[in-house]
Amino acid sequence: MDLAQSLAQAQKACLAEGARLKTNQAYIWGLTESNRILWFSTVANTLCLVTNGPGIDPYQTTAWTCEGTDRDFRPPRIFTYDPILGRLTDKTSLVLAKSDTDKARLGTTTGLRSAGSHDGVVFLGGIGPDGVVNDSLVWGTMFVPGSGGLAFEKLYPNAPADDAAAFLGTARPTTIFRATNPGTVDQKVELLYGNAQLPKFNPAPGTGPVDPRNNPNANPDEWYLVPNGLGLTPLMGPAGIGSFVNNYTWWMTTHQDKLLIGTMDYLYVAARVGDLAGSCVASVSAP
Repeated sequence: MDLAQSLAQAQKACLAEGARLKTNQAYIWGLTESNRILWFSTVANTLCLVTNGPGIDPYQTTAWTCEGTDRDFRPPRIFTYDPILGRLTDKTSLVLAKSDTDKARLGTTTGLRSAGSHDGVVFLGGIGPDGVVNDSLVWGTMFVPGSGGLAFEKLYPNAPADDAAAFLGTARPTTIFRATNPGTVDQKVELLYGNAQLPKFNPAPGTGPVDPRNNPNANPDEWYLVPNGLGLTPLMGPAGIGSFVNNYTWWMTTHQDKLLIGTMDYLYVAARVGDLAGSCVASVSAP
């Protein structure tokens, strides 16, 4: 029995139990063009991989489904799309059939993020490069919304119950840096988009870890502003490139000596967090 037949039987059994089909390949992570054909690669169940951990129960929203506790990993897939013919083709089998080593490598890769082509050869790989402009290296940060608040609750369980303050105080919109002469004695790091000051919590005595750098004049169990860890002032604007909900610098490339930056806006995800109540998931092991 081939893979397609096995999947068909598994899906039929799953549906018979009242489950819904799940699409694992969440979105396109790498994209390039070669000989007028678009090549792209995927990452599966992205939001699940970010939030899953031991003891996480299965859940679903109107937009995605998670099986929980590290059961959402699937190898990435590779596709081509012919924009003239409107034809989509799964090319994953080319890697699987190449060798046992290639098959094993793909089977343990979370996602194929970077993509490029040269002289008819297409390259797909892991984490993609940051931007390089006029010999300067530019990179951005990622912050998972809500993760700071969860860490705050563990560190300061006796802090006043103020979820809004904890969320805003620990949130860190994406920050953009630039380095000139990286790795040399003349290295210089600059803050392009970021915040000169950041919120910091001052716990009451005996209620949690105390940072010796805390302001002794700050009121207990309150937030106050401190200079960022590098003591830098942003040259171009605030963190998030002016948007508080830009949490991730997703991609960079250059075009005509200009740096193009793509980000993630998490409002779409946040709007569906309330869908979690009453969810039920039946999992199927499928690519």
